[in-house]
Amino acid sequence: MIRVACLVGLLAGCLDSKPLPPPCLDEGIADALLRNPDNGQCESFGPVCDPQCGQSCPELGIPAPPAWATCNGACESLTETQCLATSDCHAAYQDDSAASPVFWGCWDLPPTVAAHGSCANLDSQTCSEHDDCISLYTGPVNQPPNFVPSFESCADEPTGPCGGVTCDAGKLCVVTPTAPTATACEPTATAGACTGLTCTQPAPNCPSGTTPGIGASGCYTNYCIPDAECAAPACATLTTESACTARSDCDTVYDGSNCTCDDNGCTCQTETFLRCQ
Repeated sequence: MIRVACLVGLLAGCLDSKPLPPPCLDEGIADALLRNPDNGQCESFGPVCDPQCGQSCPELGIPAPPAWATCNGACESLTETQCLATSDCHAAYQDDSAASPVFWGCWDLPPTVAAHGSCANLDSQTCSEHDDCISLYTGPVNQPPNFVPSFESCADEPTGPCGGVTCDAGKLCVVTPTAPTATACEPTATAGACTGLTCTQPAPNCPSGTTPGIGASGCYTNYCIPDAECAAPACATLTTESACTARSDCDTVYDGSNCTCDDNGCTCQTETFLRCQ
């Protein structure tokens, strides 16, 4: 009896002297949803590790999750324009044959140091770590049921107003003076053209990199057209020699006098600008 009592006492003292460490897994937290950069899908990786626990998950045979971005982060509520303008967010597009590329979503960056630099030839994981790159995935057009996108390529993030926005035929991507970051696709007749002003009304305060749209009436439409969307005027509309020669896609036509011609062309004593074509 004496021997048994001693063992019980020793056991009780051992349990009281050193409490057990807390569990490694925090069962009160929902499964971690991480975005697979290979296909853009969210995948579950079970309960997350409690950083305050006294054990490490590998000791319990639980592998660490991959270094992917967290799903449902702050970036996912942003529009395309907001995403492109926000650091620490990554824009994803799909290669849709109807309008390529099509904005797919705005995603958070993986839990690594944000990378910067060239986007060419990056793999899906490395591309997802760049907030100045975009990821391009296969699109759903003409795909079978249960289609899962796949990573195609990494590209530089489009810049400027309407960067990366593609509108249907007959429409232009525009912004307005009051909402210079909110893009919209408007019919060309509504958005206007970049030239042809005949009104005397003052120009709207369009953001840098855009041109005030001019309607058929010759007055401003109050839409702002990105400079990249402004089509160059037709060569035939250019009325000066300097404007014509400044365009590599236009040819100057002259009216010559006292000309001598051979197989290599004509040489004239005087040449007068006639037209641009």
